[in-house]
Amino acid sequence: VKHKKQVEFLELKQGENYVAEYVTKFEDLVRFCPMYEGVGNKEEKCVKFVSGLRPEIKQVFNYQGITHYHELVNKCWNCKYHFENNL
Repeated sequence: VKHKKQVEFLELKQGENYVAEYVTKFEDLVRFCPMYEGVGNKEEKCVKFVSGLRPEIKQVFNYQGITHYHELVNKCWNCKYHFENNL
């Protein structure tokens, strides 16, 4: 089961899901991948999160260099209404 969840996490994409759904799924699955947890891996976790976002949202965050996951999620919440209302 753990290996299956790791693969699911590594392949996770937002797709047509709302940001809230993507965040929930990301947080549920990241616990199966300890390489993305811990103080030393905060940048990798942010990179993985951004890589799974829809392209139009991803381009907003790609070059901001945010390395704190909760800051990234908060900024994502702030811009989500623009993108989700234009689906």
